[in-house]
Amino acid sequence: MANQTLAKYVNELSILTMLRNRGVASRADIARRLSLTPATITRLINRLVERGLVKESEAAQTRGPKELGRPSVGLAINSEGAYFLGVEIAVDAVRFALIDLAAMTVTSSEMAIASAHTPQSAVKVIATYFKDLLRDDRYKKKILGVGVTLPALVARDGIVINFPAAGWNNVQFAQLLHKTIKTPCYIENDAHAAAFGEVYTQSAISSICTLYLWLGTGVGGAAIINNRLFRGAHGTAGLLGHVKVKTNGERCSCGNNGCLESCTNLRALARSYYGPDKIPDGDLGGLPGHVATRAAAGEPAALEAAAEMERCLAIGLTSIVSAFNPSVVILGGPMLPIFRHRAEALQAAIASGVLFGVTAPEIRMSQLGRFDCAIGAATIAHHNSFDLSRVTLLEPELHP
Repeated sequence: MANQTLAKYVNELSILTMLRNRGVASRADIARRLSLTPATITRLINRLVERGLVKESEAAQTRGPKELGRPSVGLAINSEGAYFLGVEIAVDAVRFALIDLAAMTVTSSEMAIASAHTPQSAVKVIATYFKDLLRDDRYKKKILGVGVTLPALVARDGIVINFPAAGWNNVQFAQLLHKTIKTPCYIENDAHAAAFGEVYTQSAISSICTLYLWLGTGVGGAAIINNRLFRGAHGTAGLLGHVKVKTNGERCSCGNNGCLESCTNLRALARSYYGPDKIPDGDLGGLPGHVATRAAAGEPAALEAAAEMERCLAIGLTSIVSAFNPSVVILGGPMLPIFRHRAEALQAAIASGVLFGVTAPEIRMSQLGRFDCAIGAATIAHHNSFDLSRVTLLEPELHP
């Protein structure tokens, strides 16, 4: 009985994952792709329809290659069958993104918060927003998970090990939030979340091995391997911003000198463009766009600053690519305008820098925009509820 229950669960996830990634399909097509009998598919589909997760799509009827007679009724994900909330806790703002069962963004918003927010105040902000959503009949009883992301070291079990900007250390944030909203909660590093969201929402991106770099005030990274985040032994893998690219570079937030982060973040761009003694006070978030625009107009200082950022990133990425052998590298974060401007040069530098015979990855720019971390956090909650790749089937242990 236990094996039958597990098989049914895995088959249901297989159907949902297939429909989410491939779109409309007939029962016969699903049966062929999953190597299941038509009778089994009928039982599984009927159950998913009853639960409101799958719907018949008369507008998209399909005829499979071996089907005769009337076209079969298409089946599709019922996008309104479930929702997942993603939350990005930044240093001075909180961003929210709600996605549906098809992993499409339904709504997003942003609010400013005090830079000295505590775990308790962050929980209050999230809980207030969550309860407001539940007042809407469209979402009542349908928000099945909440993902939260922070610029912090986060362990596998949702403990925030270190959130330097807010002064959090060893905070059991998943537990704290779950006690308040009584819904499954998942806590993740911001770059991890943004990386996962890029791959999860774009089925055309290879999930065999994709790397992601978020470049802004800091530089975070992540690897998606076989549809899963690579977290390492303790959940803190992906500190790609601390690969060394200069022998005598600027001091990094980690305490070392010459890290990729200290050479390609917003302050590094400001040093290169304005000069080390003329960096303006305040938010530098708009600087990459300004420098990229000036570089496109041929301004020498902007051209050199953009080229310097590209040179440093190419050095770091060449080492990272050699270690991971990804098919795709995605760049995101506020520094994106600079690397979009230098994309061809960056691609060429990495191709010439990797070992002969190694296939250089495709360099892509993030498509999720300002809410990338919040959307990514929501996709992690979605993944933990309805994606087949979350399931690991272990071989039975053999005893002598």
